Amino acid sequence: VFGDVVASDAGALLANWDRIKQAEKGRASSLDGIPTTLPALAAAQKVVRRAAGVGLVPEVPSIAAPTDADSLGDVLLGLAAAAREAGLDAEDALRGAVARFSTAVRAVEAMAVADGLDLRNAAPDVVADYRSRTPGTSEHG
Repeated sequence: VFGDVVASDAGALLANWDRIKQAEKGRASSLDGIPTTLPALAAAQKVVRRAAGVGLVPEVPSIAAPTDADSLGDVLLGLAAAAREAGLDAEDALRGAVARFSTAVRAVEAMAVADGLDLRNAAPDVVADYRSRTPGTSEHG
């Protein structure tokens, strides 16, 4: 099912699965095939997981890092409350952030493909160079 690749952990196994599916379906981007109808939080999780597979992750704002499901839930609940107090729609805001990050990831992937590079096999400093040339993917926004 997973080819001849030996995965060192579940993350490597999942990355290999994504690589197989991307090639099998002729997808140009690691983000292709993610349904646009997903709720924003589910879409964010899929986009971040797949982007991380090619070495790209969004900046994490300064907040207390959740260490378990309860603390993550508390952070999410607090953010929803803060959005409400500011008159913002948390779902729409997250959907917009996912769309912006997805656009940036696709731009980095396109630059790498144009240069004949597979980001999944690139050294971290090479990925960082591509990130620095694409707004929305750098470690600092």
